[in-house]
Amino acid sequence: MADVFITGITDVDNMVVSPGSFDVVSGTGNFTPFLRVDDSDGTSEGFNTDDSGKVLDNGASWTQSLKLSEVPIVIRNGVAYYEIRLDLNEPNNGTDGLGRPASQVGLSEFQVYFSDRGATLGDYTGSSTTALGSAFTKVYDLDSGTDRTLVLSDGASGSGRDDYVFYIPVANFSAAEADDYFTLYAKFGPSPEENATFEEFRIRRDTGTITGTKFADINGDGIKQASEGTLSGFKFYIDVNGNDQFDAGEIYAVSGANGSFTFQSLTAGTYTIREDMTAEQKALYTSITGAQSGGEITVTVTASGTTTIFWGNQPKIADFSLTKTVTSIDGGTKVGANWVADSAGDVVNYSIVITNTGNIALTGKSIVDANGVLGAISGDTNSNGVLDVGETWTVTATHAVSQAELDSKGTSDTGALDSDGDTDNKVVVDFAETEAKSASAVSLLTYNPNFSVVKTVTSITGGTKVGSDYFADSAGDVVNYDIVITNTGNITLTGKSILDANGVIGAISGDTDGDGNLDVGEAWTIKATHAVSQAELDSKGTSNTAALDSDGDTDNLVSVKFAETGTKTGEAVSYLVYNPDFSVVKSVASITGGVTIGGIT
Repeated sequence: MADVFITGITDVDNMVVSPGSFDVVSGTGNFTPFLRVDDSDGTSEGFNTDDSGKVLDNGASWTQSLKLSEVPIVIRNGVAYYEIRLDLNEPNNGTDGLGRPASQVGLSEFQVYFSDRGATLGDYTGSSTTALGSAFTKVYDLDSGTDRTLVLSDGASGSGRDDYVFYIPVANFSAAEADDYFTLYAKFGPSPEENATFEEFRIRRDTGTITGTKFADINGDGIKQASEGTLSGFKFYIDVNGNDQFDAGEIYAVSGANGSFTFQSLTAGTYTIREDMTAEQKALYTSITGAQSGGEITVTVTASGTTTIFWGNQPKIADFSLTKTVTSIDGGTKVGANWVADSAGDVVNYSIVITNTGNIALTGKSIVDANGVLGAISGDTNSNGVLDVGETWTVTATHAVSQAELDSKGTSDTGALDSDGDTDNKVVVDFAETEAKSASAVSLLTYNPNFSVVKTVTSITGGTKVGSDYFADSAGDVVNYDIVITNTGNITLTGKSILDANGVIGAISGDTDGDGNLDVGEAWTIKATHAVSQAELDSKGTSNTAALDSDGDTDNLVSVKFAETGTKTGEAVSYLVYNPDFSVVKSVASITGGVTIGGIT
């Protein structure tokens, strides 16, 4: 067994013991006794409890259970301690039976526990190793590692004045809850023996309190508005060593359902309060708002006073606005407020504007335009690829109008062909912190399927040309025609129909891609013929339908139609020579009974 004489500030297995002359608080009104022991046999032992009657050597009137939150907290050299005080009442003179000063007493057992209830006599085990049962968690034992006795001396200061102060590290109570109980088991004697009228452990009452309210600071001004709700489940701690992080053993409190949190039993002084947010909380809220800087509040606690603080955290708002507009169409026209494309190859120009309307930076951008080609981003002022708070990006985009798009009368925002008469274009923007948003812009299309058809007589085989006109004068003469069909619109023409009731149509030339469609700007040439009949000459002509008429010419009409258009015709006229004529010749064929002389009959 080792005797430890406490004559100055002494560290006993991380518990600091200080003579009262170093930490003086006097006056009975400043204390609350929680354990008094007294016996006349040279030893006395007990633990604080609310049990009435004689519990071991307790003085019941001055012994009571104690909440951990009632025990004063003291910061010493960057370490938080729970403080309890001891008033000895040993004789001030004389010696004990072994010749030692009667003012000395041995503190042979000193065990500290926490639990979720106060101790009773039934919890006492009678063991010097563990005085209280399994419902109590022991956090300090004077005899841990070796059997010790603290040799203490009554300072002749009289009752009601501290002789010793014990500082037990808060870190020892890391598993305890704020509502848990603090229970001390102590034994005095037998060496040096206990000769006092009583020995009393007590706590000081001149402590202060910090009460706080945790709230959602919607507008970030650091001031709680009536409309701003409270937040529960946030951990606050007193940063006793000033390293800006929560360490085991530092005093903490968690905001409750109404956002309140409390630090009790603080001795007068200045304290730094910080917040220890979880990863989930950090994802949802910014750090402290308002005038306080560095994520902390410095609080001055006065003796027996209460200091109130409000701690606001602004909810992280990850949001952005998105617009997309058509700014121009290269090759197109503007009609009123609308841009209109009318040719394949026209280029629609867009402006995409993305603005951070929240209060946190947006990262991991994704900008997708299925029916356009994106250009560069402007407005990223620090070129970090992050849409910072208040920052606005402008992104250009283009869409080249295709012939298929015009033919179909439009495209959807995915680039698929549709027939709604416009080019739909949608941009989808997303960030790691947000849900995706989209914005659309529409440009109109001009749908103009059109063509021209011209039919001309190029020659008459067997006929003649007089001035600019061709004439047929014999049955079997062949009238030769050119039919020229030109796409004069902006739409590919399909499903051709070419009819010539009074002629024979030949092959098409000019279908450059051989697809059978009259492409925009394309011109087809078709040869056709008409063989003049004798009946046609006799009747003096034929109509467009090949019926005989008498207008003196051959009418020839071609009818052309496409799936996208109505019917158009082209007509050509060739003339007929109507020359009814004959000759008369009379000669002597013979004379019956006559003779021929010299060729003359």
